[in-house]
Amino acid sequence: MHVVQTKSSNPPLGVPEWRIQLLNKILVVTFALGTVMAVLATTTTIQDGRFGLLALVLIVYALLGAVTFIRRWRYSFRAGILLILFFSAGLISFELGGVAGVGPYFLLGFITLAALLLDNRAAIFALLLSIATLAFFGWLSGVQGQRFPLEPYYSANNLFSWVRLMLAVTLFSVAVTVSIGYLLQRLETELNSSRADTDFLSSVLDTANVLVVVLDSQGRIVRLNQTCQQVCGYSLAEVENLFFWDIFVSDSEKDSVAASFRRMPANDHTLQTELSTPTQAGQLRIISWSSSMLPAEVGSHRYLVAVGVDITEQKNLLQERERLLAAEREQRERAETLYQATTAVTSALEVQEVLDNILIQLRRVLPFDSACVFLEQAEGLRAVAAQGLPDFGNVVGTFFDASDALFQHLKKTKQPFTITDAQKDPRFLKWGDTGYVRGWMGVPLIARQKVIGHLTLDSRTVGAYDNTNTALAQAFANQAAGALVNAQLFDQMQTTLTKTHALYKTMRSLISTHDLPEMLQSAADSAAEAVSANRLYIDLIDVEHRQIEKTVTNRTGAPRHQSDSFDVLWNGLVGWAIRERKPAISPKNIPDPRESEAMQQLRKQLN
Repeated sequence: MHVVQTKSSNPPLGVPEWRIQLLNKILVVTFALGTVMAVLATTTTIQDGRFGLLALVLIVYALLGAVTFIRRWRYSFRAGILLILFFSAGLISFELGGVAGVGPYFLLGFITLAALLLDNRAAIFALLLSIATLAFFGWLSGVQGQRFPLEPYYSANNLFSWVRLMLAVTLFSVAVTVSIGYLLQRLETELNSSRADTDFLSSVLDTANVLVVVLDSQGRIVRLNQTCQQVCGYSLAEVENLFFWDIFVSDSEKDSVAASFRRMPANDHTLQTELSTPTQAGQLRIISWSSSMLPAEVGSHRYLVAVGVDITEQKNLLQERERLLAAEREQRERAETLYQATTAVTSALEVQEVLDNILIQLRRVLPFDSACVFLEQAEGLRAVAAQGLPDFGNVVGTFFDASDALFQHLKKTKQPFTITDAQKDPRFLKWGDTGYVRGWMGVPLIARQKVIGHLTLDSRTVGAYDNTNTALAQAFANQAAGALVNAQLFDQMQTTLTKTHALYKTMRSLISTHDLPEMLQSAADSAAEAVSANRLYIDLIDVEHRQIEKTVTNRTGAPRHQSDSFDVLWNGLVGWAIRERKPAISPKNIPDPRESEAMQQLRKQLN
């Protein structure tokens, strides 16, 4: 058997509440019947000229109306007035008609109401008072021989009739009193038991760590437990008689849930579902609801109980676990990719191969639309490798100003740096026609605690790079810088070995011959091979007479230009080196202040 308290504000009635409702109904019925009797009594008393009795009847009627409709009076006062009126009506009836009138019925009602509205002690007192009343009027009729006004309308009064009436009233009253007392006692016991069961069920529901919502067969809310009110923030008064899906279901799920709930009374099945339940504070809680119809009893309403378990935290933990697993998996994949990329970079020994591998492998680590490698050299920042640049030919191999603000920031902080939108940052100078670049990242190349250059990654997407990318980029750049330094050291070592070998060959050729032209030719060929020169000239100059005595060119080089006279050499870098007794190195196609202005103009014309 399922006991459902449909409203927490209306618990099952106890005997006191039941008696109050019974009193109200008896008073209404009595007032209606009293109205009819008052009209009849008024007509009879006026005809008989008994105006004193008429006044008493009207007073009794007015008092009956007051206790009927003024319900703020105390229950005991209203019930006492009703009993007094019933007893008074019995006295009046005996006064008018004796034993043959309706007086006995009023006394029976007086006793019965005392048992119903008060208790057994009041019923016993009413019974004794009624017997005394009957005995008194029996004595008046049988011993004193008194005759009553309405007696002619009834059968004759005699002592035997009064004794018989007393016995009948006594037996009937005892039976009624005992029966009512027993029934009321059983009723109170049942009600107390029902109240105890209901209180126990309410306590269980309120202390249970689940959400419980009791609905009628249409899906309207009739009860919430404490947990439901605490989790969702609604009180029963706020949601009572509203549809379940209008309160506990998100807008996107309302229609399907409403249809499922409406089918439940017909199908009598259990509905289990997870719903996004909005709270009064505007939050969404994930609730696992299990809803079922309670078994119907004869003549009773059917109720639906929805039991919910708040699984928001479990869902959040599960999502967090999945996020951590995904992050761990992504981290492993990144680490594996970084390992493979750095392995590919560090496996090369040639500088250019390392530079090419840096950008090829960088794309595996981080996406970009274009990228460039810059190395800091004496002449400035030199772009040594690039991918995706529209003006590739004019960027790679070009020197840029090393005082560039972005490079100086990287050099100072030794940390990666990102720009959300490069076109809005005045520090971004758009080298190499890079007006398309939006997201930008610069990563310093650090070797032996020194910044030797940097990587730049360009994206056409605003905000393409953030702090989540910088650690990975720096890890790759550190390996790339190390590989680049190792390749440079290897290249230097190879160059040194080549020069040493060439020097050895030159010394051997010089020692092995005494012919000056042959000696100079051998020296030119060996020196060109040592420094990897396309052309190499050895000039014998007579400074005093300002003339070139002899010129030797390496065998694979082109002959000297006819315009290369003594004055050309003397006013150029060759003359500066002779005068200063220092070697001179000059970049290609760049004016050199160590040369004379005339020589600089001549060089421009020749180029």
